[in-house]
Amino acid sequence: MQNVFLIDPPKPHSPKQAMIMQAFMHPGIEEIWVACGTKFGKTLAAATAQSMGVLSKPRGIYRWVAPIYTQSKIGYNYCRQILPPPPHVKLNTSSLEISVPSLDSMIQFYHAQNPESLEGYGIAGYVFDEAAKIKEAAYHAAKTTVTVTRGPMLFCSTPWGKNWFHRKCMAAREEMARAKHEGRIPKQIFIRARTMDNPSVPKESIEAARKALSARLFRQYYEAEFEDEGSVFTGYRKCLYTPELDVYGDDQIWISERAKDATVVVGADWAKTQDYCVFFAVELSTRRVLGFQRFHKQPYTESIRRLVRFCRKFKETEIVYHDKTGVGQAIDDQLSYTDLRYHGVNFTNSSKAEMVNKLITSFEQGHILVPTWPTLIQELESFEVQQTESGNLRYGAAGDGHDDTVCALLLAHAALIDYSDRQRDLDFLEDLKPRSLSALEAYYSELSDD
Repeated sequence: MQNVFLIDPPKPHSPKQAMIMQAFMHPGIEEIWVACGTKFGKTLAAATAQSMGVLSKPRGIYRWVAPIYTQSKIGYNYCRQILPPPPHVKLNTSSLEISVPSLDSMIQFYHAQNPESLEGYGIAGYVFDEAAKIKEAAYHAAKTTVTVTRGPMLFCSTPWGKNWFHRKCMAAREEMARAKHEGRIPKQIFIRARTMDNPSVPKESIEAARKALSARLFRQYYEAEFEDEGSVFTGYRKCLYTPELDVYGDDQIWISERAKDATVVVGADWAKTQDYCVFFAVELSTRRVLGFQRFHKQPYTESIRRLVRFCRKFKETEIVYHDKTGVGQAIDDQLSYTDLRYHGVNFTNSSKAEMVNKLITSFEQGHILVPTWPTLIQELESFEVQQTESGNLRYGAAGDGHDDTVCALLLAHAALIDYSDRQRDLDFLEDLKPRSLSALEAYYSELSDD
């Protein structure tokens, strides 16, 4: 007699979440497409569906697919919590696999950065988490593995523009209408699960998000509607003004030929552990980015020294806006030993949201021009907004990606807004008086021009 066990799945908060949790239990339905608002509870629902599928249809290999490794690990942790603990299951954290020996079943957790890795085995069921951010090639590769098994496939995601995920959702909706007319079970179904469909999300948080976000972003992230462009920063492509720059690697720098005649403002985002230190220079008169530098694994004294050298590439640097949050306070103190005019900015959820909204507006109105730098474009595309457990909005890179380039551009843009219409004045008479330099001031001043 087969040794089986039972699980106690989490209670669904709504009929929509219940339908997602039972996604693998509906005979005849091959694909379930779910457009979700933030904090609806899609990942928990999908993990429940995966776990229930393993128990209801044993002797199979199931897969969880996410855009990147860290998001796959989130699904792994959810399923591990729902399924019984060892020895009923065997956990392999290095390969992200959960096996159920008594059922001769296994759940594999993949990232979709290499779609070909999904080919091969006959798979009993799939979950695609954040499917809109996964390449369509991954869908096609996965589809070949359920041709024989007829295994169900669950696709959950916040909308991200009108891409392949949007097309599939709309096709599933049409299939539902066609099946209803013909009096049969649909092969695909579509569910729109808004944030407000989750009764545990406070209405105050939703209304606060409505006020803080642009109407487009609120519709996308909270009402699960498909917008023409999915990223936070729309319209930036019309603001690209150079050919694609051949600048890659861990130490990247580009300076326009106009630099020596330009007065600029600079944004500086400092490296924190594995992050990058990034500088952006924007010309006041033309609102063009005329230079950038990106590097990491340098001590702060050397980073400041590089900032001074970077600023000297231009005719004049009006002001440097830099990230003063956390360790940036110490850098703020050290900048006083340079000849740069500077202003420290503390990034908070509210201040960053305001800066993001202003940059969105400038992109949409064409009020800032940026170089076609692949690193910048990648970070602009992956930049997203999430609601924290406390109900606050947090802007940043998706998963474990970087947003240092975007943060430096936010700082430079903030300086551009503040200084584009100002006239330069001497603030203090003492600025005219020569004085001797301290050792640290001399260190930052004695730079080569290259």
